Amino acid sequence: MRFEFFEYMRWAKVDAGRGEIRLTASGLSDLTLADLQLGAADLSLTPDGYYPPQKLTDAYARHYGVPQDCVFATSSCSYANAMALLSTVEAGDDVLVETPCYSVLEHLVRFAGGNVVPLPRRQERGFRVEPDDLRAAWTSRTRLVVLTNLHNPSGVRLDPSTIDALGAFTRERGATLFLDEVFLDFAPDARTSFRRDADRIVTTSVTKAYGLGGIRIGAVFADPKRVERMARLNDLFVVNPPWPSTPIAIRLFERHAAARARIDAVAAANRPLLRAFFERHRELEVVWPEHGIVCFPRFTDRRETSAFCERLLARHGVNLVPGRFFGAPEHVRLGFGVATDVLREGLRRIGVALGER
Repeated sequence: MRFEFFEYMRWAKVDAGRGEIRLTASGLSDLTLADLQLGAADLSLTPDGYYPPQKLTDAYARHYGVPQDCVFATSSCSYANAMALLSTVEAGDDVLVETPCYSVLEHLVRFAGGNVVPLPRRQERGFRVEPDDLRAAWTSRTRLVVLTNLHNPSGVRLDPSTIDALGAFTRERGATLFLDEVFLDFAPDARTSFRRDADRIVTTSVTKAYGLGGIRIGAVFADPKRVERMARLNDLFVVNPPWPSTPIAIRLFERHAAARARIDAVAAANRPLLRAFFERHRELEVVWPEHGIVCFPRFTDRRETSAFCERLLARHGVNLVPGRFFGAPEHVRLGFGVATDVLREGLRRIGVALGER
């Protein structure tokens, strides 16, 4: 067993909450039960069975337009990623994993006995990836391609035609395309890339984009045989899902229009502030994501950013995520799904820090 410490998650749990202004989060702030028109009486503490309730599976299937037998509801998208990758990767498989990346995806591949083969997503190309990139990284033992969409950490979106081209390339060579779509719901026209007959695995969640991170509810979309394999693997780890979370997730689907309006309001207020900030500070360069609440700027001189982040926090009380956690030490990840006045003040302080020596 090749167990590696997940350094970013330890930092996220211990250090991301430091500072007066924290621009470290990749999801929206939490919704409340009142926002969802739920009360304590709506939440049962007694499990009604040992597997995800059919009504939750049905809600996912309806919302995302996925066949019911292709849905495996799980405890969070993080756990969905674990179930999907650990049930797919075999010892000795080569797995193409995007870089920069959310590093747990690499850790899970190695934990399963696979070999990580970097699949570069370069800023100079807008963090895009094309079939030619797969061709350049491909090996005779490649069995899986791992991507995120929206890309974590840049927020860049892969369009459906590109995903179809990547999927066709992968399938022609007897491999599978895996996409973590936990950020995709930030896009107002989001449509999952899962197709029953396309040999794809997709993970998602009702939590990240909607401010429900605490309920830990996610899902995998895969062909029925893979779903069954994941369900049996899940028996090794989980007795029953987080039962009080189920009605919260279902209510989110029922009140999706209001939750969607909240995302759009945050984007409308905050994205212009950030665009103006990058226009003023040309010492930073960024691939501007069309959706979402994170971006991944870097210094034009390509300096390593950890020292800047430490100074920014110590002197100005602003916390950013150093890019080293994503394998790109010249970058920072900046989350802007906070209150608009908080973002405005945070950007002002970052501007001051940029002018210091």
